[in-house]
Amino acid sequence: MPSWVRAPRLLLLDSWAVQASVSTSILIFAKHLESEPRVSFDLSSIVETHIQRFVEARRESIKQIKLSVLLSKKNPYLFMARHTDTPSEFAEELVAAVLSSSEETMFGDTLESVAIDICATVFGGQKSTATGIDLEFDRDTRRHIVAIKSGPNWGNSSQVAKLTQDFAKATRLIRQHDSKANVLAVNGCCYGRGVHDRGSYIKMCGAPFWELVSGDTQMYVRLVDPLREAASNGFVTERNGLIRRLTVELAAGWATPAGHIDWVKVVEHCSAA
Repeated sequence: MPSWVRAPRLLLLDSWAVQASVSTSILIFAKHLESEPRVSFDLSSIVETHIQRFVEARRESIKQIKLSVLLSKKNPYLFMARHTDTPSEFAEELVAAVLSSSEETMFGDTLESVAIDICATVFGGQKSTATGIDLEFDRDTRRHIVAIKSGPNWGNSSQVAKLTQDFAKATRLIRQHDSKANVLAVNGCCYGRGVHDRGSYIKMCGAPFWELVSGDTQMYVRLVDPLREAASNGFVTERNGLIRRLTVELAAGWATPAGHIDWVKVVEHCSAA
């Protein structure tokens, strides 16, 4: 049994009296890991479908990037402090800054869709209609309601409180139709470590989350090759094309005759009254 399954048994001892429902669910979840058979399905096909959608969305997003708007949203003093001097250097740093944040959001949505499709195939899961809940499915006589996040550090205290409220509301709605429903609320994170008892819900990160939706303790590593293969052509080509375009535009309108970035002009664009 994986180490991330054994850990919750110790974690839950001190809170057993007040967290019995959630804690029991974690222990039962661990019990079934070794006995539940894996369902065979075409993982590569599921991944490729959603990665292609991601690549297309990313391509459209890149087409919409305008240099003047991008410059007005970035801190010019930071780039100066890094001794960024030429249009090509500045273009590379701008692209790295703008794509890292947008890609993480879009790719998080892609992984969420992959998880939902895997769960639909294995457990008959479906995208939830409840506010703040992404996935619902039945497993081990329980109705699981899952809010999927890209990683473990996804929100502040007010956002976490909102998620707790969403779980409570979704649970009430389910029990209005089935008063005896055994509902388990899960905050699933596509990467990270461990299973954590949060009182009214469980937080599962990385391997435990992917096992939950697939029944496969190795799903988190089985995703590696399909993801790399499906995304191999889209990332580098589009990124390099954007760098070339911004380099040309920076050289034409934001550089000195000697070929250096005109930082006075850039700062005036960002900050002048």
